[in-house]
Amino acid sequence: MKYFQKTFFSFSILFLTGMVVTSCAALPKDPASGYTPSLKNPAQVFNVGKTVFDIVIKDANQAATPGLALEVSPEMTMTGGMSHTTPVESVVDNGDGSYTVTAYFIMASGGGSWALHFHVNGTHLADHIAITVGGLSADRGQLKGTTADFIKPDAMSASTNRLYYVFKSSINTAGGAGNPSIDLFLATREDTMTHPAVFQGQVLHSDTSNLATAWTVGTVTLSVCTGIWTYGTGTNSSCTSWANLFDQGNGHFTGTGLTIVDTSKTPGISAAQFAVHLKIVNATAGTNEWKTSGGVAGLGTGDNMPELISINQ
Repeated sequence: MKYFQKTFFSFSILFLTGMVVTSCAALPKDPASGYTPSLKNPAQVFNVGKTVFDIVIKDANQAATPGLALEVSPEMTMTGGMSHTTPVESVVDNGDGSYTVTAYFIMASGGGSWALHFHVNGTHLADHIAITVGGLSADRGQLKGTTADFIKPDAMSASTNRLYYVFKSSINTAGGAGNPSIDLFLATREDTMTHPAVFQGQVLHSDTSNLATAWTVGTVTLSVCTGIWTYGTGTNSSCTSWANLFDQGNGHFTGTGLTIVDTSKTPGISAAQFAVHLKIVNATAGTNEWKTSGGVAGLGTGDNMPELISINQ
């Protein structure tokens, strides 16, 4: 699994506040491997959006073991029985038996239960770690493809709007010349268990049961509002100027020296937010479109609802 080019999550939105401490599930360890995972910090807090945490892997002698090929898959089992994962960008071996994981959670606990699952050297461990995820869905953004950008997740499912998720990796609202002001992470849905990062040159599929439907991502325009924000009725709120972020080629988009506009209804009182919009070129088909909040084509300018979303700062 290539964590820098492949990420995992599904289509779900849940509004839930708070931060909650995790707990470990007491399951028998996999007799085929003898490895057991644990959180380095048992009080680790998981929230919607970016979460960085450390996993310790011990062998049958309870010795922390570096040098393993470790894959970490956060998986949510919904109350209706459906399961899905969430983006895992990287797993870094720290050389001491601990591994630093960078994940991006798309939803909070409440409509189901989250757990961390593990593969070590290709073996699926029986042990998993139950976690609770807090936070708000507004801590990350969601946009959809319109008529030119649908996805058929498997042979049995109907085609539906492709989902794009925008996560904050880091943000500095004060800006400043020469200093990174914002770093966003962009990923898309292919199916409930597989979502790649989005960047120019990435290969996506319109039908995951037919790999011949592959297409190549051309120019990605992911921009943040830097101009005057005009409040409207919800359909015509707009921004006067945008700054295009730089495509780093791994799902990250960065901008420097920016002033991030507060798009909250009552700046200084309600939660500060910033607006982004997204346009993607399909280099294979020669088409492009602004992604929208509801999957219905907008005005084609990118600066009005529904072609933009606000994300908590």
